[in-house]
Amino acid sequence: MKIIEKDNRFGPRKAYSDVDPKYLEFKNGIRVLPAPFFEEDQKTMFEFIQRHEPGTQGWLEGGYEVRGPGGEFRAYYFDQLILHPEVIKRRYGKNIVNNSDKKRGRPSGIITEKLVKITSGKRGRPSIPIELRKNKPYIPNGLPRGRRKKID
Repeated sequence: MKIIEKDNRFGPRKAYSDVDPKYLEFKNGIRVLPAPFFEEDQKTMFEFIQRHEPGTQGWLEGGYEVRGPGGEFRAYYFDQLILHPEVIKRRYGKNIVNNSDKKRGRPSGIITEKLVKITSGKRGRPSIPIELRKNKPYIPNGLPRGRRKKID
């Protein structure tokens, strides 16, 4: 699937090409993503309302009726709408947009290179020296710990 530009009597418009048919299974109220919003703003909420066949009153070429983020109704051609990537990910476990740069966990190689002495930590992980830790241990300084008591 990719985004292409098609010429229209009103000017060029964005559309999807080579779309898998399972990404076009719409039900009333499901979250969808129009082609003009694929590259810029995927967080905008669009809900599918109805499919109109070509030749019906007010829909000469046919298309989809969609509710926009402000509650307004919008019309899109048949090749301008797919299921939202979050819905596809939930249904089929596939990611349309590659989010490989968003990895969780401790970055590999950064802390382990700085370790002078590697000792066994919890669950087989290397222990991090106190100097490199983000949270330092408590050093008593004579002051009370925590929040002060409320005086009435």
